Amino acid sequence: MHSALSGAEYKNMHDINRRDMVGNIKLTNSKPNILMFAKIQIFSIIFLQKLAIPIGADGEIQLVLPIFLLSLLFIKAKDSFKIDIMNSMSYILFIIIATISQIIAFKISINSFGLLIALYILFLLKFEINRNNYAEIQGFFVNCMAIISCITIYQAITQYTVGIEYWPNLDKILPNQILFSNYNYMQRLSYLSIYFKPNGIFLLEASFISQFCVIALIIEILTFRRIIVSSLLSISIVLSLSGTGLMILGFCAPVLIGRASGRMIVAAIVVIITTAIAGSFIGWFDTITNRMTEFSSQGTSGYARFAVPINLFIEQISDPAFLITGNGAGQTVKGAGDYILLPFAKLVSEYGTAAFLSFYAFIIIAIFHKTANFELGFMLFIFYNISGSTLVLPSCVLLIPILSTMYSVKLEVQTKD
Repeated sequence: MHSALSGAEYKNMHDINRRDMVGNIKLTNSKPNILMFAKIQIFSIIFLQKLAIPIGADGEIQLVLPIFLLSLLFIKAKDSFKIDIMNSMSYILFIIIATISQIIAFKISINSFGLLIALYILFLLKFEINRNNYAEIQGFFVNCMAIISCITIYQAITQYTVGIEYWPNLDKILPNQILFSNYNYMQRLSYLSIYFKPNGIFLLEASFISQFCVIALIIEILTFRRIIVSSLLSISIVLSLSGTGLMILGFCAPVLIGRASGRMIVAAIVVIITTAIAGSFIGWFDTITNRMTEFSSQGTSGYARFAVPINLFIEQISDPAFLITGNGAGQTVKGAGDYILLPFAKLVSEYGTAAFLSFYAFIIIAIFHKTANFELGFMLFIFYNISGSTLVLPSCVLLIPILSTMYSVKLEVQTKD
């Protein structure tokens, strides 16, 4: 069965998962190899995202992608996967249009174009699993982010008590050659501040705490509904002092309100009040207020992350010169400097409007066609579009198939005799 799970079915799944823990039912059609594959990817996406493999003189690729591909070869030998026809047709159409655009383009990066092709071909795969398997995969992601949340709380406490010298710093521990570059790992609260935003030790920068914890929180609300875990994730979102996760949560709030129980709403209010009080002592309100005014202030992070790419997108999508082709894969856009482009802006800028339209037709079909859960798919789509340079960033792109598009979820559960 390929249809999306309803709210009642997910609630029932939650109840079943609790009964699993005390042994009242047994799973049917369990896929241990697929579960292990998914858990390896989740672990690497979260805890190994700062690691890279050097390519050539100045190139690199996140270690996450080779781990994914090598693990996939092992899984193929154990559990066969299917190729989704609808996803494949839309993907092929995009690749044809993108290839034509790159042939016409004056200059392209073969590495960048090749990475784009390799990353999104993984959206074509489908593993058939039961809903308990799917809940276990989601639960593993939430548990990993609960660990990151504990690290975030530790970092917040230590920097306001004994100092950040008690933070493990991977930039100092590991060689530069194997570190994924161009991310603000140690980020001050403001230009002259003596305090830093927590980075979770293993993540690329503070914004990833906020984004990944929001994803985990939404999964927790949709599936498990544990108040302690939800509270832990909420606290770390506040302590990350990053606004992107809050934006994702704000966009997704309308589709989540109906799924939260009265108990969780009361708990959320308590957590919000408690963290707001704690946040007042660490300058959270000042930081968030400043971030809200950045969108119209040149030279600020918010302006660079959102205003620049959106303005560039509007300018170029209305330019006939960008209809068929763009500046070429991996090419710096004139006027954008070193700003990180959002995926829709990067597509038009490097591949042209036609490729942009065909790509978004593909990504929407991949996320929402035969989706296991619409709310989760909607949240991942929002995350993909506003979290930053996600077009060819493996740790963000691969999170979508690992949590959603890669599974065809069956509903059967066999009870004990």
